[in-house]
Amino acid sequence: MKAPGQKPSRFYFTSSYFGSIAIHENVLLLKYGVGRGTPGARVDRVKALRLDHDLDELADVQCSYWIVTNPQNAEPDLFEYHLKVRTEGGCTALSFSLPGPRYGLPSEKIVKWKNNG
Repeated sequence: MKAPGQKPSRFYFTSSYFGSIAIHENVLLLKYGVGRGTPGARVDRVKALRLDHDLDELADVQCSYWIVTNPQNAEPDLFEYHLKVRTEGGCTALSFSLPGPRYGLPSEKIVKWKNNG
């Protein structure tokens, strides 16, 4: 990984879960799992790190939830937020939204920051 104006760096991740990475302008987005991996014990998070400032953390948002919706069924249901990234007016916004309303969960989570150093 090479941040603008800096020497290349190596970062190692150890996990038994899959993850995803993406780069949007100068922001590295990491999606990773936290927990044991069994339904109800694992959630996903998205972490945003600045590539131009020593990987300073901008956000760390839980983007999935396991919830028991049917008391007759012990298996919880998974609710995953969809992520949209927008940059305009000198700001970047991460918008996490559920595909449909769900009682007990926020329908949208928004994280916003100014792009200047």
